[in-house]
Amino acid sequence: MYQLIVRAKKDSDALKAMARVFYPDWNLRISTLKGARGINEIRKNLEDMVDELLYNIILVGREDAKFLVLEDEFPENVVFFMVDKKRIRNARIITLSRCFERARAIIRNSAQWQENAYVFSHKDAPFVKYSIPAYDLFLGLGEGYERMLEILLGTGYKCTLFVRGFGGTHETYCGPSLVAKIKIPDTGKVKVLSKEEAECLEIKEEDLVSSNRDIVQMHERIS
Repeated sequence: MYQLIVRAKKDSDALKAMARVFYPDWNLRISTLKGARGINEIRKNLEDMVDELLYNIILVGREDAKFLVLEDEFPENVVFFMVDKKRIRNARIITLSRCFERARAIIRNSAQWQENAYVFSHKDAPFVKYSIPAYDLFLGLGEGYERMLEILLGTGYKCTLFVRGFGGTHETYCGPSLVAKIKIPDTGKVKVLSKEEAECLEIKEEDLVSSNRDIVQMHERIS
């Protein structure tokens, strides 16, 4: 399901050690860019290596940060992520594991706003993009959510996007606008932490479906 790509063999050796310790049953594919350094060479090698049936995660160290500009040239199943070390091989395997988990989180915790619909893409400057594995995105659809928000906020926003964070805090969006932060604990009282005035947009479920069809089909192929 995953291909991890790094620039050089010594970097891939570090990832293989990480995989043996933390992901022994995952059958991770670990590949290298054959030591390529120039951005055109990196681009060409990636074009040959990216697999449409896998999530492809490219890990780069600080010395290769310039390659991050290639992110939006590649399809939705490709994620670039920087490890905060000069080189990948310099990071401890627990650090590499955390970076892998954060890169994976970006795939499911990102959203754009396009033509009156949420598009669950991490490309092209999404208004929501979290690399925190504990976070989750979900839609609030139907009369139940609308009624709840009307009680809490005084406005019955339709088709809201929620970002569930730590401690039961939920960022609440209508379109690309953050309209509230609401604390919804596992037990106890729901509390509005903050709220903002925003236009109550009409978001149609059929637009959501059509706008995300290609992305859903991508996840289906990979799964």
